[in-house]
Amino acid sequence: MNTPDSRGLRVKTRLNRQSAIVISFTLVVLIVWGILAGQVVRVAPENTNVEGSDLHLYMAIADRVSSGENYYEAAIQEQIARGYPVMPSTSVRTPVTTVLVTALGEQVAYALMIALIGAAAIACVITFERVSRNRLQWIGSSVFFVASLAIFGPIAVFFQETWAVLLIVLSICIRGRSLTASITLALLACGFRELAFPFILAMAMADVFESRKREAIAWVGAGIGYLALYAWHAAAVSNAVEKFGGDSAQESPGWLAFGGWPFIVGSVQSVTPLSLFPLWVSAVLVPLALLGWLLNHGDASLRFTLAVLGYVLPFLVIGRPNNDYWALLYAPLLLPGMAYSFSGLRLLVSSIFYLSPNGEKR
Repeated sequence: MNTPDSRGLRVKTRLNRQSAIVISFTLVVLIVWGILAGQVVRVAPENTNVEGSDLHLYMAIADRVSSGENYYEAAIQEQIARGYPVMPSTSVRTPVTTVLVTALGEQVAYALMIALIGAAAIACVITFERVSRNRLQWIGSSVFFVASLAIFGPIAVFFQETWAVLLIVLSICIRGRSLTASITLALLACGFRELAFPFILAMAMADVFESRKREAIAWVGAGIGYLALYAWHAAAVSNAVEKFGGDSAQESPGWLAFGGWPFIVGSVQSVTPLSLFPLWVSAVLVPLALLGWLLNHGDASLRFTLAVLGYVLPFLVIGRPNNDYWALLYAPLLLPGMAYSFSGLRLLVSSIFYLSPNGEKR
């Protein structure tokens, strides 16, 4: 049941009792599962000082491209030389990040990233104000978002996920004002990292839930257009592998790993300030953050929820332990939900025990 709050927003005041029980049971299971499973990903982020790290690979490719080499030639040769797989095509990143960094230089590229972080933070402050019931939720969600970006130092310009998630956040926040701008930002995010594609599907699903068929069709069309463009990238990778790969070209062992919920918890911990705390803290806070978004009100809350689920659900079965950095794509979307978790818990309790908003028995 929804009722208007003091600002006229439709706020959930009661759930179906059976639904509340199912959600509560699932919450407990996820918390216990996360605690008992222990750490299933890298305890700390990859050491970027090691010559064989992803960072050094991306920097080496950028150096060759800045010297005038073709991106795909440089990427394939560097990955083979360093023992990285080059098949299938998803093993090779799209050229957008490398081209951007080489064209602007590292310092200017990082200045651009700082500007994007600032824009995303401002957009979130405005958006969270609309979906928060009180000032504490508003401030808390904003602080949690900014804190989730704490690891975005200068080297972040070489990592595709950092650019993509900032564009994803901006896409969600601007959706209520401009569908075109929101789709454009989502496509740019996909340009940086193909793993941003589930976000397009999540946004289409949100419009379906809100009975906005034309908008949903627009998102589907954008997704089809992106897949056509990505096919060009796949063809370019295939041609480069055939030309420069030879017998030394390696194929990825695949990403089907069935890491389950512990992989989600460990991944979020590894790419956020939660890494400063014991694993059990993340095991408790991550499902609570998801609960907070799930039971919060407002169009933006729906989009944040679906965007997070668009990654969490497939990553339950896809993603090796060393793919924990994939959480960069959804952790900054997820953590602000912690600010709404107390209201979510209160809603569950009142729905199960038939309590009124002031705590009295109905």
